Amino acid sequence: MQNNIEYIEVDLLKETPSQSELEYLAGLNKLELRDLVNKKSQAFRKTKADLQAMNDEAIVSLIYDNPRIMIRPILTDGTRLILGFDEERYTGIFQN
Repeated sequence: MQNNIEYIEVDLLKETPSQSELEYLAGLNKLELRDLVNKKSQAFRKTKADLQAMNDEAIVSLIYDNPRIMIRPILTDGTRLILGFDEERYTGIFQN
């Protein structure tokens, strides 16, 4: 518990989300699976993947094989999702 907020920490590099978990996370913000990928990361650039040409199953496989390509951290309260570090949004999401 931090700042009187209970949380569960999941190391995405050790516990790569399943396809259904990725779809759930993306669905919280009406995103596509490709939106969970940090296209600017060195790990993603090394894959030389063309996300626009990939279907969801291929994107899930790419993430599973290379979990470092995901935007991190991911914060959710089960109804809302924040991708990447944004202290201001972190503070606001649980104040409401």
